[in-house]
Amino acid sequence: MNWLINKIGRKTVAVHSGNFHPDDVFAVAALAIYFGYIPKVIRTRDQQVINKADYVLDVGRLYNPLTNRFDHHGEGWNEKRDNGVLYASVGLLWRTLGTKICPSKEVADIIDTKLIQIIDALDNGMEISKNIIPNVKAYNLPDVFYSFNPTWREKTSYDDAFLEAVLLAKKILEREIIQAKDFLISQQYIMDVYEKSVDKRIIILDHLYDYGILESLPEPLLVIKPASSGTDWHINLVIVKGTSFEGRIIFPASWAGKEGEELQKITGIKEAVFCHNKRFLVVSKTKEGAIKLAQLALQTL
Repeated sequence: MNWLINKIGRKTVAVHSGNFHPDDVFAVAALAIYFGYIPKVIRTRDQQVINKADYVLDVGRLYNPLTNRFDHHGEGWNEKRDNGVLYASVGLLWRTLGTKICPSKEVADIIDTKLIQIIDALDNGMEISKNIIPNVKAYNLPDVFYSFNPTWREKTSYDDAFLEAVLLAKKILEREIIQAKDFLISQQYIMDVYEKSVDKRIIILDHLYDYGILESLPEPLLVIKPASSGTDWHINLVIVKGTSFEGRIIFPASWAGKEGEELQKITGIKEAVFCHNKRFLVVSKTKEGAIKLAQLALQTL
């Protein structure tokens, strides 16, 4: 992949040599989206070389967005967000370019909260989660990118491995930007549906929207939406705000784990397909059947 490094006429970006981390990988990926191409990457700790680069990321001990210097290793570094998360290089770059990379500030803010802050915190040695099972650690985003570093037995170039990781990070960033943009559009649609719903306990959606916004509203109990398969319809619980899985209601105990004819006999609804054993999901063959099942579930409250 040397052509990615040596492309003539591109902006030059200096990052540190040796092992790489999600911070410098995602910073270069963000710049690649901003430029519209993979920049010429120089992996070095030579200050004279660093000084000549168009952008400097995670090396050089200097933060100055006016001269495109984005390092967080200066003495006494304490640049942090209002929530206390310290900035690393990708966060500093995102603070400057996020709104230029994304279609709106709202999208840029979502990416910062969901992805950039996680990278920043870990790169600054801040713990943001705890293991609850001894000796079992969640495999997270940083682990993915640490795995791109060559092992002691491999002869892979660090530069090639770095740019391979950048390509993956770029794709992740691009997908998260699309997800955030479409999420914001969907929230307005969901609110429109909510406002027009006669029975606001049952919200009927025609697409696979993230409907977490309903948790902030008092009435919604159930959400009907098409299944990702494109054939069935799902009835989901609205979760109690601040919890992970606790629904505002739960489907009847007699439905638990039942499917097909057995569930149809219990409910009297021929479109019924399945009820999860944990009673947080019911599946129907049709939208109309899903509405009937939702209404029946509410009658049992």
